Amino acid sequence: MQEVFRTEAVKVLSGYGGRLRDLRTSIGEAKKFDSAVLLDSLVNAAVASMERLRTTWPNTKIDAAAQILGRSETIFIHGKGRSFPLACYFADATINLGMKIMLMDQDEMALVPISGRKSSDSLVVIGFSPYSTTTQELVRQAITRQVPIVAITDNPSAPLVPSADVVFQVTEGGFSEFQSLASSLCLIDVLALGAARFRG
Repeated sequence: MQEVFRTEAVKVLSGYGGRLRDLRTSIGEAKKFDSAVLLDSLVNAAVASMERLRTTWPNTKIDAAAQILGRSETIFIHGKGRSFPLACYFADATINLGMKIMLMDQDEMALVPISGRKSSDSLVVIGFSPYSTTTQELVRQAITRQVPIVAITDNPSAPLVPSADVVFQVTEGGFSEFQSLASSLCLIDVLALGAARFRG
């Protein structure tokens, strides 16, 4: 498992500079490459990931997560790096549906708000490779306080998986290492609306 994490970390640490170089190579190899081709490639990848989402998760798992969130006094939401925009979107969706939430920031201060939480709350944690130590520590604290956890991640071997009450593994589509967040955003909408339904 350590080797898996190291391999994934190397991929990410190559950074966006490496991704841009790969994209330029792809452009250079294409005889007729323009912005329309790029748009078409990204849209096709996003559509494919949405279709995977449609066929991957049974209603029972979605309902289980929505029930945890819908019965929560406060929903704590955390994401770091590429997952932070998803955490912000989740926070906005749940606020607009009348739920009490706390969006936890990306740095070590994220650990402070969870310290007084209780089992009537819940934690939504979104983590993609490379997996943040802050996120993992936050999950450990939630477990200690018996706070139910709903996790969204990208790998069945992710460190969030064994600890969460409900886990969604989302495989996003992309083009030349640039990945969409379309499936994750759709899943978040479903969970937010489902939670509102259970809250009544």
